[in-house]
Amino acid sequence: MAKLLKEHFKIAPRDVALYEQALKHSSANKTDKWDNNERLEFLGDSVLDTVVADLLFERHPKHKEGELTKMRSAIVSRERLDRFGKQIGLMELIEKDKKQDLNNSAVCGNALEALIGAIFMDLGFDRTKKAIDHFLALHMESDEFNRNIKDPKSRLLEWGQKNANTVEFKVEDSVQGDKTFLARVVVDGKEISEGQGSSKKRAEQSAAAKALEDLIDD
Repeated sequence: MAKLLKEHFKIAPRDVALYEQALKHSSANKTDKWDNNERLEFLGDSVLDTVVADLLFERHPKHKEGELTKMRSAIVSRERLDRFGKQIGLMELIEKDKKQDLNNSAVCGNALEALIGAIFMDLGFDRTKKAIDHFLALHMESDEFNRNIKDPKSRLLEWGQKNANTVEFKVEDSVQGDKTFLARVVVDGKEISEGQGSSKKRAEQSAAAKALEDLIDD
């Protein structure tokens, strides 16, 4: 435990019992409903949201509220936290009922939040903020992060600029009179995808997402 905390969070625990509690799944003790990590998970979830919001607010002074919200959501998504937990080996450290198969659940992400709650209880907010900042710097891939927070049209236009390709969007006002718009993506003069939506913007995003599947994601 101490090695994991030092390597991934750059901290040394003071109250070891807090961290042991953070790694105790509810299935480990069926006789005492309080003897698990759920309360620390609740605390860690709130602390993580606050710290990430604070870091984003400091580092992106020109971003609007909506952009900051998207960035925070991408960082603290359940899928991402669960992947982080598995990457640092939390599954092997979690105390749980061995008869239960928890590999496909969110147990690792929950434990990671509980661990953050333990850090907060043990070391306070300022040290927890530094620990989370260090953790994210180690485990967040900037390219992957950008792919998650940017909409498909923005990603496609950036791809075009980076690779010197001309990307155009052609939108028809409606499809068959049903107030549905049709957008086509044209790359270097060649139509490569189309998408529909209830507005021009949504149609463009749909077409861009389909184009990305062929041009980038594969």
